[in-house]
Amino acid sequence: MSSRVPIGEILLVREALDPWVLSQAILDQPASRMRLVSLLISRALIDSDDGSLALSVQSQYPGAMERHLERRDPAVVDTISADVARRWVVLPIGRSRRRGLVVVAREPTPILGASLEHMTKMQVELAVAPALHLERLVRSLYGELEPDPSPPLPSQPLRSITDLSLDSRDVLPRPARTVSRSMLDTSPDLPARSAPSITQELDGTLEQIERAINRASAEHHAMMFASRRWHASLLVTVSEGLLLGRRGHGAKLGSVDAIILPSDAPSILQIAYTTRTATAIVPDGAVQRRLSELLGNARAPAAAPILVDGKPVAVFAVGDTSTHELKNPMVKLAALADALGSAYERLPH
Repeated sequence: MSSRVPIGEILLVREALDPWVLSQAILDQPASRMRLVSLLISRALIDSDDGSLALSVQSQYPGAMERHLERRDPAVVDTISADVARRWVVLPIGRSRRRGLVVVAREPTPILGASLEHMTKMQVELAVAPALHLERLVRSLYGELEPDPSPPLPSQPLRSITDLSLDSRDVLPRPARTVSRSMLDTSPDLPARSAPSITQELDGTLEQIERAINRASAEHHAMMFASRRWHASLLVTVSEGLLLGRRGHGAKLGSVDAIILPSDAPSILQIAYTTRTATAIVPDGAVQRRLSELLGNARAPAAAPILVDGKPVAVFAVGDTSTHELKNPMVKLAALADALGSAYERLPH
């Protein structure tokens, strides 16, 4: 078998991040004692799915995406013993279309697949996922992992970008693939029905946030609901007296990362932050006028704090509702903020 393509080169060819950023991460990797993809995800330099796809290319096994891990079938957890799951860092996530078992592994290999088939007496189809998320899931379901006798080796230094072929045919042995093609859809057949009510949609969103495997995924689910129910929304994090734009939607937001507001100037964000409760009180002031403009010249904005251990770490603000069907919008916003707070407490950065 030919040597594996360095994961950094795969990420570059897939245009997942900047070469300088990757080079810096490789320099920092030994001190972190993390695998490179996990380190990049932990620093929000790539998202989890980009990492899974890159690992799929490198390992030649299908990648398990966030949606596959979040929607895993709890009925198959006991098909693999806790000792095996902790030792080899593997997680069964569902049945395959051939009625076998789909198992996500930190280091998928033919020998591992054969061993799992021998133990489970089932056909096993392996997949790969970033160690950062997989280890956390295995730990939560089966207990503390066994010590890794061989911590991840530092990634190879990048070749000069001028020496690196950017022709994907030279670097990528085959395209990335996911487990979607092999996974069996175990959802029961349901009769056709009308669109879910807003309450049902919110309940589904809250459940997705609860099942999220990282903060970015939890925020994504919250923002998706907000984008369907408000004309604009803005999620800001609190850092050293400043409110920093993190995510948002709306025609007038522009670059969310460029939004920086003082936390002590009168605004609906400041009220939510200091009172630690959802609010629709709109004070007068330059910062509030700027915020209302960012939220689409909102006439009735609202904001709710996101609390971790009782302390506000972020604020979720919305503009005017985009549908008359949204009753009690403050209650819906507070529920989203509360769910995000729980996710933040459960999931590390």
